[in-house]
Amino acid sequence: MKQLSKGMTFDVVSQSFADVILAVEGQKMLVSRQDVRLFDKQPPAQSVVPGFTPGQLIIHSAKYSLEGNQARNVKNRLQKYLPENGMLTAPVSFAITDDLSTAATNQKQLVIETPGPGVIIVPSSETKDEKGRPKKMVIVPQTQVTVVPTAPNVLTVEYTFSGMRRAKTGIEGQMMTLP
Repeated sequence: MKQLSKGMTFDVVSQSFADVILAVEGQKMLVSRQDVRLFDKQPPAQSVVPGFTPGQLIIHSAKYSLEGNQARNVKNRLQKYLPENGMLTAPVSFAITDDLSTAATNQKQLVIETPGPGVIIVPSSETKDEKGRPKKMVIVPQTQVTVVPTAPNVLTVEYTFSGMRRAKTGIEGQMMTLP
């Protein structure tokens, strides 16, 4: 007998106040009514892409981060790419970009202070001309700063499509297609 998991859809044979009998792989299965969500059967979706079998896509988790860093949850932003109820009639594609995470947008570059001489030229506040502008420039010692671009982020999505649990990974700058 097939093990049931979240996101699977089955026909209802009958139901009572406490239980529901489902048709699972040609057999009847009794489950508690509180363990299932009942909804009206929709007409079968028609695929708009030849060879694609329509189905429901449910995103369980979506993480976006640099490898080894704490992953950022971007599940809600990814769900905006899906149609209502996740019913797909064609694969859905989207760009893997920092638009998925505000924190990733702020992490574009890594600034590293490095030892060594450096200077910054600033106006002197001591001497001003007749219009109030500084006349002299002063050289102030400064720590050198090196700006290093960060490695690309990685998106990992765990989802169920038509009852089958799957996972997909992609790198920032690429396109991801689900399912």
